[in-house]
Amino acid sequence: MFNKSRKKLVNSIKDVVKSVLRENGYTQTYIPFERHSNEYVVKHSKISYPVCDYGLPIPPVELRSGYETDDKEFIENSRQDIKNLIEIAERSGMKFEQTKTILDFGCSSGRMIRSLKPYADTKEIWGTDVNADHIYWCSQYLKPPFNFAVNTFNPHLPFEDRYFDLIYSGSVFTHIDNLIESWLLELRRILSEDGRLYITIHDNHNMKVFDNDKQIPLSVYLQGNQFYEKSRKDFDFIVLNRSKSPQVFFDIGYFNKLVHPMFEILSVNHESYGYQTGILMKRK
Repeated sequence: MFNKSRKKLVNSIKDVVKSVLRENGYTQTYIPFERHSNEYVVKHSKISYPVCDYGLPIPPVELRSGYETDDKEFIENSRQDIKNLIEIAERSGMKFEQTKTILDFGCSSGRMIRSLKPYADTKEIWGTDVNADHIYWCSQYLKPPFNFAVNTFNPHLPFEDRYFDLIYSGSVFTHIDNLIESWLLELRRILSEDGRLYITIHDNHNMKVFDNDKQIPLSVYLQGNQFYEKSRKDFDFIVLNRSKSPQVFFDIGYFNKLVHPMFEILSVNHESYGYQTGILMKRK
Protein backbone atom coordinates (compact mmCIF):
# COMPACT_ATOMS: atom_id res chain seq x y z
CA MET A 1 0.00 0.00 0.00
CA PHE A 2 2.84 2.37 0.95
CA ASN A 3 4.78 1.58 -2.25
CA LYS A 4 1.69 2.14 -4.37
CA SER A 5 1.06 5.55 -2.78
CA ARG A 6 4.74 6.47 -3.14
CA LYS A 7 4.74 5.51 -6.81
CA LYS A 8 1.61 7.57 -7.39
CA LEU A 9 3.25 10.59 -5.70
CA VAL A 10 6.45 10.22 -7.75
CA ASN A 11 4.47 10.00 -10.99
CA SER A 12 2.48 13.06 -9.98
CA ILE A 13 5.69 15.03 -9.36
CA LYS A 14 7.09 13.89 -12.71
CA ASP A 15 3.95 15.12 -14.45
CA VAL A 16 4.28 18.53 -12.80
CA VAL A 17 7.97 18.81 -13.76
CA LYS A 18 7.21 17.83 -17.36
CA SER A 19 4.44 20.40 -17.48
CA VAL A 20 6.73 23.16 -16.21
CA LEU A 21 9.44 22.25 -18.69
CA ARG A 22 6.99 22.04 -21.57
CA GLU A 23 4.81 25.05 -20.88
CA ASN A 24 7.00 27.57 -19.12
CA GLY A 25 10.63 26.78 -19.82
CA TYR A 26 11.62 28.14 -16.38
CA THR A 27 14.60 25.78 -16.17
CA GLN A 28 15.94 26.61 -19.63
CA THR A 29 19.34 28.24 -19.25
CA TYR A 30 20.01 29.03 -22.91
CA ILE A 31 18.60 28.32 -26.38
CA PRO A 32 20.34 25.18 -27.70
CA PHE A 33 21.65 24.75 -31.23
CA GLU A 34 19.09 22.82 -33.32
CA ARG A 35 16.84 22.91 -30.24
CA HIS A 36 14.17 20.61 -31.70
CA SER A 37 16.62 17.85 -32.65
CA ASN A 38 18.00 15.07 -30.48
CA GLU A 39 21.05 14.82 -32.75
CA TYR A 40 22.97 17.37 -34.79
CA VAL A 41 26.19 17.93 -36.71
CA VAL A 42 28.17 21.12 -37.27
CA LYS A 43 29.52 20.70 -40.79
CA HIS A 44 33.06 21.56 -41.83
CA SER A 45 31.83 22.72 -45.23
CA LYS A 46 30.33 26.19 -45.42
CA ILE A 47 27.36 27.67 -47.26
CA SER A 48 28.18 30.46 -49.70
CA TYR A 49 26.48 33.57 -48.29
CA PRO A 50 26.59 37.08 -49.79
CA VAL A 51 29.44 39.13 -48.32
CA CYS A 52 29.76 42.79 -47.35
CA ASP A 53 32.62 45.00 -48.51
CA TYR A 54 34.61 43.92 -45.45
CA GLY A 55 34.56 40.40 -46.90
CA LEU A 56 32.34 39.07 -44.10
CA PRO A 57 29.36 36.79 -44.87
CA ILE A 58 25.89 38.23 -44.22
CA PRO A 59 23.61 36.02 -42.09
CA PRO A 60 20.39 34.58 -43.52
CA VAL A 61 17.20 36.47 -42.71
CA GLU A 62 16.00 33.84 -40.24
CA LEU A 63 19.03 34.55 -38.03
CA ARG A 64 18.65 38.34 -37.99
CA SER A 65 16.42 38.54 -34.88
CA GLY A 66 13.82 40.69 -36.62
CA TYR A 67 16.33 43.21 -37.95
CA GLU A 68 16.45 44.36 -41.58
CA THR A 69 15.65 41.75 -44.24
CA ASP A 70 17.35 43.81 -46.95
CA ASP A 71 21.10 43.09 -46.99
CA LYS A 72 22.09 46.68 -47.77
CA GLU A 73 19.97 48.12 -44.95
CA PHE A 74 21.26 45.43 -42.57
CA ILE A 75 24.86 46.49 -43.21
CA GLU A 76 24.20 50.24 -43.28
CA ASN A 77 22.32 50.22 -39.97
CA SER A 78 25.01 48.05 -38.40
CA ARG A 79 27.66 50.62 -39.30
CA GLN A 80 25.52 53.52 -38.14
CA ASP A 81 24.98 51.90 -34.74
CA ILE A 82 28.72 51.27 -34.32
CA LYS A 83 29.49 54.81 -35.48
CA ASN A 84 27.05 56.18 -32.88
CA LEU A 85 28.58 53.96 -30.19
CA ILE A 86 32.13 55.13 -30.89
CA GLU A 87 31.15 58.81 -31.07
CA ILE A 88 29.20 58.62 -27.80
CA ALA A 89 32.08 56.84 -26.04
CA GLU A 90 34.65 59.34 -27.31
CA ARG A 91 32.54 62.32 -26.26
CA SER A 92 32.87 60.98 -22.71
CA GLY A 93 36.65 61.26 -22.91
CA MET A 94 37.37 57.67 -23.93
CA LYS A 95 39.97 57.14 -26.66
CA PHE A 96 38.47 54.33 -28.71
CA GLU A 97 41.71 53.61 -30.56
CA GLN A 98 43.35 52.77 -27.22
CA THR A 99 40.76 50.17 -26.20
CA LYS A 100 42.15 46.65 -26.24
CA THR A 101 39.13 44.50 -25.38
CA ILE A 102 35.49 44.84 -26.49
CA LEU A 103 32.39 42.76 -25.72
CA ASP A 104 29.15 42.68 -27.70
CA PHE A 105 26.72 41.32 -25.07
CA GLY A 106 23.74 39.84 -26.90
CA CYS A 107 25.42 39.83 -30.30
CA SER A 108 22.76 37.75 -32.11
CA SER A 109 24.19 36.77 -35.51
CA GLY A 110 26.82 39.50 -35.42
CA ARG A 111 24.85 42.48 -36.71
CA MET A 112 26.91 45.11 -34.85
CA ILE A 113 30.16 43.29 -34.22
CA ARG A 114 30.83 42.87 -37.95
CA SER A 115 31.26 46.63 -38.29
CA LEU A 116 34.23 46.50 -35.90
CA LYS A 117 36.20 44.61 -38.57
CA PRO A 118 38.52 47.59 -39.31
CA TYR A 119 39.67 47.47 -35.66
CA ALA A 120 39.94 43.70 -35.23
CA ASP A 121 43.69 43.48 -35.89
CA THR A 122 44.49 45.58 -32.83
CA LYS A 123 41.71 44.56 -30.44
CA GLU A 124 40.34 41.38 -28.85
CA ILE A 125 36.63 41.43 -29.66
CA TRP A 126 34.06 38.99 -28.26
CA GLY A 127 30.38 38.38 -28.88
CA THR A 128 28.06 36.39 -26.60
CA ASP A 129 24.42 35.40 -26.88
CA VAL A 130 21.93 32.97 -25.31
CA ASN A 131 20.97 31.64 -28.74
CA ALA A 132 23.39 28.91 -29.80
CA ASP A 133 22.07 28.97 -33.39
CA HIS A 134 23.39 32.53 -33.67
CA ILE A 135 26.70 31.80 -31.98
CA TYR A 136 27.37 28.70 -34.09
CA TRP A 137 26.75 30.72 -37.25
CA CYS A 138 29.05 33.51 -36.04
CA SER A 139 31.76 31.03 -35.06
CA GLN A 140 31.64 29.45 -38.51
CA TYR A 141 31.51 32.62 -40.59
CA LEU A 142 32.87 35.52 -38.51
CA LYS A 143 35.68 33.81 -36.58
CA PRO A 144 38.35 34.98 -37.09
CA PRO A 145 38.61 37.93 -36.64
CA PHE A 146 36.06 37.83 -33.79
CA ASN A 147 35.53 35.42 -30.89
CA PHE A 148 32.19 34.02 -29.72
CA ALA A 149 30.65 32.13 -26.80
CA VAL A 150 27.16 31.03 -25.74
CA ASN A 151 26.06 32.60 -22.47
CA THR A 152 23.07 31.59 -20.36
CA PHE A 153 20.02 33.44 -19.09
CA ASN A 154 21.66 33.35 -15.67
CA PRO A 155 23.74 36.46 -14.89
CA HIS A 156 27.25 35.10 -15.34
CA LEU A 157 29.78 35.55 -18.13
CA PRO A 158 32.97 33.46 -18.55
CA PHE A 159 35.44 36.33 -18.34
CA GLU A 160 37.88 37.59 -15.72
CA ASP A 161 37.19 40.62 -13.53
CA ARG A 162 37.74 43.99 -15.25
CA TYR A 163 38.53 42.30 -18.57
CA PHE A 164 36.80 44.62 -21.07
CA ASP A 165 37.51 48.25 -21.88
CA LEU A 166 34.21 48.62 -23.72
CA ILE A 167 31.00 46.62 -23.38
CA TYR A 168 27.95 47.37 -25.49
CA SER A 169 24.53 45.76 -25.53
CA GLY A 170 21.97 46.73 -28.16
CA SER A 171 18.32 45.90 -27.45
CA VAL A 172 19.03 43.39 -24.68
CA PHE A 173 17.87 45.31 -21.61
CA THR A 174 14.66 45.98 -23.52
CA HIS A 175 13.88 42.29 -22.82
CA ILE A 176 15.28 41.60 -19.32
CA ASP A 177 12.93 42.01 -16.37
CA ASN A 178 13.64 40.38 -12.98
CA LEU A 179 17.40 40.02 -13.47
CA ILE A 180 18.22 43.60 -14.51
CA GLU A 181 20.33 44.46 -11.45
CA SER A 182 22.04 41.08 -11.48
CA TRP A 183 23.07 41.44 -15.11
CA LEU A 184 24.25 45.01 -14.58
CA LEU A 185 26.37 43.85 -11.65
CA GLU A 186 27.87 41.09 -13.79
CA LEU A 187 28.72 43.53 -16.58
CA ARG A 188 30.23 45.85 -13.98
CA ARG A 189 32.39 42.97 -12.72
CA ILE A 190 34.01 42.42 -16.13
CA LEU A 191 34.28 46.12 -17.04
CA SER A 192 37.73 47.68 -16.63
CA GLU A 193 38.34 50.43 -14.09
CA ASP A 194 37.96 53.27 -16.59
CA GLY A 195 35.93 51.29 -19.14
CA ARG A 196 32.59 52.19 -20.68
CA LEU A 197 29.28 50.31 -20.68
CA TYR A 198 26.74 51.24 -23.36
CA ILE A 199 23.25 49.73 -23.23
CA THR A 200 20.00 50.61 -24.97
CA ILE A 201 16.59 50.77 -23.31
CA HIS A 202 12.96 51.76 -23.85
CA ASP A 203 12.17 54.86 -21.79
CA ASN A 204 9.70 57.75 -21.59
CA HIS A 205 11.12 59.29 -24.77
CA ASN A 206 10.49 56.10 -26.72
CA MET A 207 6.88 56.07 -25.61
CA LYS A 208 6.43 59.49 -27.23
CA VAL A 209 8.11 58.17 -30.37
CA PHE A 210 5.66 55.27 -30.47
CA ASP A 211 2.75 57.69 -30.02
CA ASN A 212 3.90 59.74 -33.02
CA ASP A 213 4.98 56.96 -35.37
CA LYS A 214 2.40 54.21 -35.69
CA GLN A 215 4.44 52.38 -38.35
CA ILE A 216 7.10 51.12 -35.93
CA PRO A 217 6.41 47.40 -35.35
CA LEU A 218 6.48 47.77 -31.56
CA SER A 219 4.15 50.76 -31.83
CA VAL A 220 1.72 48.58 -33.78
CA TYR A 221 1.92 45.98 -31.00
CA LEU A 222 1.24 48.62 -28.33
CA GLN A 223 -1.82 50.09 -30.04
CA GLY A 224 -4.91 49.00 -28.17
CA ASN A 225 -2.92 47.29 -25.40
CA GLN A 226 -5.05 48.27 -22.42
CA PHE A 227 -2.50 47.16 -19.82
CA TYR A 228 0.17 49.37 -21.42
CA GLU A 229 -2.14 52.38 -21.70
CA LYS A 230 -3.26 52.07 -18.09
CA SER A 231 0.23 51.39 -16.70
CA ARG A 232 2.04 54.23 -18.47
CA LYS A 233 0.10 56.81 -16.43
CA ASP A 234 1.98 55.84 -13.27
CA PHE A 235 5.02 53.61 -13.60
CA ASP A 236 8.64 53.00 -12.72
CA PHE A 237 8.89 49.87 -14.81
CA ILE A 238 6.52 48.10 -17.24
CA VAL A 239 6.86 44.55 -18.58
CA LEU A 240 4.68 43.27 -21.42
CA ASN A 241 4.49 39.87 -23.15
CA ARG A 242 6.44 38.28 -20.33
CA SER A 243 5.76 34.66 -21.26
CA LYS A 244 7.32 34.93 -24.73
CA SER A 245 9.62 37.85 -25.52
CA PRO A 246 9.31 40.50 -22.79
CA GLN A 247 9.10 44.16 -23.76
CA VAL A 248 10.48 46.29 -20.95
CA PHE A 249 9.95 50.03 -20.40
CA PHE A 250 11.74 52.21 -17.84
CA ASP A 251 10.85 55.54 -16.36
CA ILE A 252 14.21 57.28 -16.83
CA GLY A 253 14.20 58.58 -13.25
CA TYR A 254 13.70 55.05 -11.96
CA PHE A 255 16.48 53.77 -14.21
CA ASN A 256 18.84 56.40 -12.79
CA LYS A 257 18.06 55.22 -9.24
CA LEU A 258 18.43 51.57 -10.26
CA VAL A 259 21.97 51.96 -11.63
CA HIS A 260 23.16 54.57 -9.11
CA PRO A 261 24.89 52.13 -6.70
CA MET A 262 26.80 50.53 -9.58
CA PHE A 263 27.45 53.10 -12.29
CA GLU A 264 27.81 56.76 -13.06
CA ILE A 265 25.66 57.72 -16.05
CA LEU A 266 27.82 59.71 -18.47
CA SER A 267 25.20 60.44 -21.12
CA VAL A 268 21.62 59.67 -22.17
CA ASN A 269 21.32 59.54 -25.96
CA HIS A 270 17.83 59.50 -27.46
CA GLU A 271 17.34 57.49 -30.66
CA SER A 272 20.99 56.49 -30.87
CA TYR A 273 20.03 52.88 -31.65
CA GLY A 274 17.06 53.15 -33.96
CA TYR A 275 14.32 54.60 -31.76
CA GLN A 276 15.89 53.24 -28.54
CA THR A 277 17.74 55.34 -25.97
CA GLY A 278 21.44 54.64 -25.49
CA ILE A 279 22.87 54.96 -21.98
CA LEU A 280 26.64 55.34 -21.53
CA MET A 281 28.01 54.53 -18.07
CA LYS A 282 31.21 53.85 -16.19
CA ARG A 283 31.66 51.89 -12.99
CA LYS A 284 31.69 53.54 -9.58
